[in-house]
Amino acid sequence: MKLVLVTLVLAALAEPKKKGIRTQIQEKIKAAKSYHYGDNLLCGACRSKKDQTEFGPCNKQTGNCPTVAGKRCLDGWDEEDTTCQTPKCDKVNCGSDGYCVAPNQCVCTQLSSADGEGGCYHLRVRGLIGAGIALLVLVFSISACAIIQTALTKKNK
Repeated sequence: MKLVLVTLVLAALAEPKKKGIRTQIQEKIKAAKSYHYGDNLLCGACRSKKDQTEFGPCNKQTGNCPTVAGKRCLDGWDEEDTTCQTPKCDKVNCGSDGYCVAPNQCVCTQLSSADGEGGCYHLRVRGLIGAGIALLVLVFSISACAIIQTALTKKNK
């Protein structure tokens, strides 16, 4: 009985299993109502004819965005994608491990981390820099101790 109670308490305190990065991205995309027509992922970031800075409707059969004032997509979305579902990350660097999920917003994965501006940087490079600095500190410390020891032994002779 005690074992069952302890197991239930530990299960309640345990953190829920985190979802994968791709699942999180898909959930965020599905949550954006302007990207959907019914249950289908069709409409991207199309321009509205009334206010060209707002989301507008798309062709309900193909998902293609109409051209409004020479452009079909809102700013930050790739004009070459006729459905305007491909974001552009021109001002930030997503790196080789990151994914561009919104205009100038990356999702960092694996051994990379967010840089605070929407991009990603590799943790391996930062780790190597830290290891190099640690090695230099050790070499300097050991050399300083050896020089001090040598000076003290010469002085005592």
